[in-house]
Amino acid sequence: MTRDLGLATVVSSGEGACRVQFLDSGTTSDARYSAKMREGGVAIRPCHLVLADRGADPPEVVWRVATIARVERVGDGRVTINDGLRLPVHGDLIDARPTGERRPVAAGDTLIVRANPAEGVVEVLDIAIAGRPAHPERLHAATMPDVRRVYGR
Repeated sequence: MTRDLGLATVVSSGEGACRVQFLDSGTTSDARYSAKMREGGVAIRPCHLVLADRGADPPEVVWRVATIARVERVGDGRVTINDGLRLPVHGDLIDARPTGERRPVAAGDTLIVRANPAEGVVEVLDIAIAGRPAHPERLHAATMPDVRRVYGR
């Protein structure tokens, strides 16, 4: 049961579990992957932001929120990003940030994205400052409807 969901960066990952650092408190913890994450074959890597249930014992990762990635190239409405763990991803650039926060994306920027290589899309959710989302509360709130739909809470 999800009780205390915190947004966290993945520090290290392995088979069925990972180490996370919660953004609000800075604390780190080992966390197992929820049954739904394992059943869905969701990959968790150190480039990811996740929601983890601190109320579970041990904490449990219930959702992969986004990827932290560096921009390699931008041009003609397309972007190439690199999360440092896989091959670079190329896709159409979709800026999903609120209008007042949008600024041109440039090579060297570190972003919080949802990338779908199969659909050829890279959706910018936020910028990263020192490896953390600039607006973690917005990412948390935007993810909760999907979590409730899947987990029924």
